Amino acid sequence: MHHSGLLIVLLFTGITTLFAQDTCLAGDCENGYGALKCDCGYLYKGVFQDGEKKSGTLFKEELHYTGAFQQDMPWGSGAVYFADSSSYRGEFQAAAPHGYGRYYLPAGKLYKGMMKDGDFNGFGVLLRDSTNFSTFYAGEFQNDLENGFGMKRSGDTVTFGKFKKGTLKYGWIGVKTGAETMTWIRSGKGFDQEPEFWHEQADDYMWVKFPDEGVDFFVKKGEFVEFSGPEGIIHRLYTDLKTPPQFIPKNR
Repeated sequence: MHHSGLLIVLLFTGITTLFAQDTCLAGDCENGYGALKCDCGYLYKGVFQDGEKKSGTLFKEELHYTGAFQQDMPWGSGAVYFADSSSYRGEFQAAAPHGYGRYYLPAGKLYKGMMKDGDFNGFGVLLRDSTNFSTFYAGEFQNDLENGFGMKRSGDTVTFGKFKKGTLKYGWIGVKTGAETMTWIRSGKGFDQEPEFWHEQADDYMWVKFPDEGVDFFVKKGEFVEFSGPEGIIHRLYTDLKTPPQFIPKNR
């Protein structure tokens, strides 16, 4: 996995180093628009306020970042582009992707969802091909891995269940998602009893429930994927690339 947060932090190390020397190349680098070069290796062009970067573009080695700054670091809404053609667009905190964002990975993959300290954490969707939803995982992530409840689709095969560190622990797998083909599967130990499972399918949606766990999935074809857990919040992610996620109270 491409650890964006760590890479960004490493490449931005030195921005606020006490021993780094800054040179204002043009404009107003105190209160206005200017260009600032640091002997630690970066070039910044953008708006300054009280001598601190506020919004603009920072170039350093194999990346460039455009967006908001705070405490001389990428912080707020922005986008970072890497030399290997990958990119991240969304929320930042302390120079790392943190909050909601879209991470375009090499080879056409796309992660769309929640980030924490530069890793996939929270609810998200990881697509093998960023242009369609034929092969994807939608569900809970922890430290870049499938961890928690989720669903996987690969062509006509759909799996619903509980994952731990990227491995399916228990759940159901179906081909063409027909009720007669849903098969209980598990790995590891301690899952001798099948948890209650219910699903409903139509031409344009699929609804899956794990009542014992208080977990629901609702997939609206071509529109959105919803996940709701016992905390009482529905996490809705849209299949287009622009609409931000919604967090909806379960008792709507």
